[in-house]
Amino acid sequence: MSKLLKFIAIFLLLTLNFFYCSSSSDKVKEEDKTSVENTEKVEAPTEEKSSYENIDSGTGATEEVAERDSTAETETLESQPPTEATEGKPSSDGMASTEDMSKSEKTEGETIYGTLDEEKLNNINEKIQDLRYPDGKMVKGFKYKDTKLPNKNDFARWIKTSGKVIKEGFDMLPSNYALEVTGHADSSGPEQEDGNKKGNLFYSEERAKSVKRELVRMKIPEDRIITRGIGSSSPVAGVDERDVSNRRVTFKFIQK
Repeated sequence: MSKLLKFIAIFLLLTLNFFYCSSSSDKVKEEDKTSVENTEKVEAPTEEKSSYENIDSGTGATEEVAERDSTAETETLESQPPTEATEGKPSSDGMASTEDMSKSEKTEGETIYGTLDEEKLNNINEKIQDLRYPDGKMVKGFKYKDTKLPNKNDFARWIKTSGKVIKEGFDMLPSNYALEVTGHADSSGPEQEDGNKKGNLFYSEERAKSVKRELVRMKIPEDRIITRGIGSSSPVAGVDERDVSNRRVTFKFIQK
């Protein structure tokens, strides 16, 4: 009986010991689990702190963000269209550009000079409006159906006097003005070519050319002399249309 009691007592002790050990082990595991969770909670702020440290030092993700922002800003600036000032357009205040002002001044200057030239032209043409060759002092006019100078000595005399006014016109007027030499004829014969008759227009034109050749020979620029023939359409006032004095050459300055 005593042995049985000892055995039961030992069995109870072992059972109690077993439960005690199991309880201790579960408690240790729970404490370990709690410890691990606490450790994770503690480490989380450390990582966040590390992230802020990267921001403060300008490294890590902050550098990438800054680089992306810088690139985006550069692309935005490059993609913006140039302003009106950059393109050199006139401002909106209505002021004229330098080029427009220059054109305006040039036009005004041309108008002034053009007016002065017209005044000179009128003055010189008034002086030569009655000028003609032959002048009737030694030779009355060109021979009938003849286009050569009637008398070269007479032309030399004429150019010494009347030629001064012509030379004055060339000196006064710019190169875009020319001397128009007009040949005339009397009313004898047809105006136009008729069979073997050359006509008054032909003879009057050739007479103007003969005078031009003499003027060029006297050093007057050829490109500033224009010739034309008008036949018998403008006779001398107060004389018969068939008179020899109608076979002449007259002069006038014109703009080319």
